[in-house]
Amino acid sequence: CFAANSMEILLLSFLAVVLQSEWNLSEEQTASITSVVFAGAMIGTLILGPLANRIGRKPVFSITAAIICVFGFATAAANSLPVLLLCRFLVGVGVGGLAVPFDTLVEFVPASHRGQNVLAIEYFWTGGTLMVPVLAYFSLSEGYEAHENGWRILVLLCGLPCLASTILGLFYVPESPRWLMTKGKHGKALAILR
Repeated sequence: CFAANSMEILLLSFLAVVLQSEWNLSEEQTASITSVVFAGAMIGTLILGPLANRIGRKPVFSITAAIICVFGFATAAANSLPVLLLCRFLVGVGVGGLAVPFDTLVEFVPASHRGQNVLAIEYFWTGGTLMVPVLAYFSLSEGYEAHENGWRILVLLCGLPCLASTILGLFYVPESPRWLMTKGKHGKALAILR
């Protein structure tokens, strides 16, 4: 999930440059491609964090990953700036929910191992960040103008890790025992810990 999110963020630097050239965007329009993602992330954080406290970590994790996945892929089909901005805004909303899987990890790990585990997940962010230029090299290798659908291919490739984290999350990420305990569901919490 962290790798997928970092890829969606770094993708913006390539996407903005390519679309500025391909769609003849002004500087303001180009800047809006990045701005809407961070505006969406702010709203996503304000909505998805409290929602995870109400309905649980696992459902919100699934919602977050699905939002990023669906609208990340939808970006590749965008044929106008307003559609692209809407898709990237909604990706940002999902990115704002990144705290939810982070919270799940922190609530699972004993305090004695929390520091090293929290640090370890940052390697996924770094790995995702390093993958974007590699994917951009292969999808945009003929140059921005020469390879018309290169940016669409790049967007699709950057969406694959999010698709994987969505599917794996549905099957392998359990609900937070700590959250279950706060809701009085002691039996379920104990079963997950066992």
